Formats: sequence, C-alpha cells, structure tokens
Amino acid sequence: MVGVKSDAKSGVRQTESQNQQPPRARRATVCSSKPSKAKLMPSQNVSDYLRDLASRVAQDLWKVARREVTSARLVLPTYRDGGTRLSEQEARSIAQRIVADGPYFFSVETPTLGRHSFTGKGKRPRSAQHDMSLYVSPADPPVAHIEFKQGHKSDKGGSGVQVIAKDLEKLVSSARESSSHSLWFHSFREPTKNEFSKLQGFFSRALAGAVLKATPPTEARVVLAFCAVVDAPVIWLAGPVPWSEVRGLIDGFPVVGQAHPAWSRIEPDHLLEPPVAGLKIEEE
Repeated sequence: MVGVKSDAKSGVRQTESQNQQPPRARRATVCSSKPSKAKLMPSQNVSDYLRDLASRVAQDLWKVARREVTSARLVLPTYRDGGTRLSEQEARSIAQRIVADGPYFFSVETPTLGRHSFTGKGKRPRSAQHDMSLYVSPADPPVAHIEFKQGHKSDKGGSGVQVIAKDLEKLVSSARESSSHSLWFHSFREPTKNEFSKLQGFFSRALAGAVLKATPPTEARVVLAFCAVVDAPVIWLAGPVPWSEVRGLIDGFPVVGQAHPAWSRIEPDHLLEPPVAGLKIEEE
C-alpha cells in the first residue's frame, strides 16, 4: 500500500514518493497606469510551476464536476436533454483563472513557430496552435506551452493515436525550437485498468512519432498529468523531466492498485459529493 500524507497548504493527500510540493504561484502586483513591478519567477522555475498548476487545476476540476463553488466561478453547461457536459475547455478555463492570479502572463490558441500537417499527405504545412502559453512578460517569447486533452476517441483507423500525436508533436517541436517547457494535462472519467491500458498504448505510440520528428534539448522539461475527474477522482503527476525520459515514464505508467516511484498520486483530502447526475464526458 502506498503511504499517504496530508498537505495542509494544497488541501490534498500525496504519496510519500513526492517529498516536496512545488512552490505556490505568487500574486503579481497590479498597477493601473504603470508596468507591474512584481518580482516574477525566473524562467528556470517554470517547469516546477507547471507541476503545481496541474495539481491546482485538478482540484478545481473535481469541484466543478460536483457543482461546488471555485474561484474560477465556473459551471458546467447542460444539453437540451438535461445532461451536463464536461470537456477539456473546463480544465483550460480553470488554468487561465489560476495563472491570471499568479506571476506569469498567458496567451490562448498560441500559433506555433513550426509548421505542421495533420490532415494527410499533399496538404501544405501550416502553423498549429497551442492551447495555452506562459510568458515572463508581454514583451518576451513564451517560456512554456500547455496542451489539454480529455479522454480518447476510438482507435478505429488509428484516429485515437493520431489525436494525441498531433498535440504531442506541437509540444515536442516547440521545445526543440525554443527550449520551452511543456505541460500535458490529460483528463478522463475514471481510473480503471482498461482506461489506463488504452491511454498508455495510445500515448506510447503517439510519442514515438512525435519524438522522432524533433528531439528537444535536455533543458526543455515536460510535466505529465493524468487526471480522473468523475469516479474515484485522482491525478497522477510525473516530471518535470527532459523529453528523452518521457518514454520510460509512460512505460512505467501506474495502473490501478500499483505505484511507480516516478509518478506521484494526489487525491482530495476530503470526501467529495457525488458528481453531477447525467454528466457526459466529451471525448477529444
């Protein structure tokens, strides 16, 4: 059994394999007419910030799925039949709210420096878009890129792998071109052995193609976050590590009832209410 200890500041329990939580984001000073004089985190700490951000997004995402009030003031939309939708957009909105209250600036749908073609041969490559990017100041280039993903489509015709591969390729390519850091935040419904097996298979095959196309330098770090939202809420975190170590992390991806020294398991420190009735997970 994996040992669990309580962290009063973050409000979660974590395994003993994670000895220290990343530092909390500091609130930036707001000035109405002059540039902010707040002391921002140096860029070399961005990767640690990404890990903390992933944990905080998960905490709020669990609450939103249960109609609990959060600082993001986010509610889930409903369909005409009364069902409630949860998509990757919720995680992205929560992340934006958290970052806006911290030391970094951000952009959304950030065009990539490199050109990509995801629609097949014969198509002209063009800039893709990162879901979210972080900046030390508005005048500086981005220091980190974030991709949010939820669930997985059927792998009929290889589409499940392709969906993950295109976003991984964007992160890997940007890391190679600018040594930027990366966060992959992947949410799904429940932590079943079958779900983990599918994600591990999809991710491993997608990563192979992305890394072969562009190998980032060792100073470019990546954080992996896999978050079960609805049933048995929990998030598994790994990193920050160089991209060259990601394959080993995926091969050691924990399954139900097991642990891995490279992965930290974080869960709520209190019993949450049941999730919203009729909650529908929008697969990406």
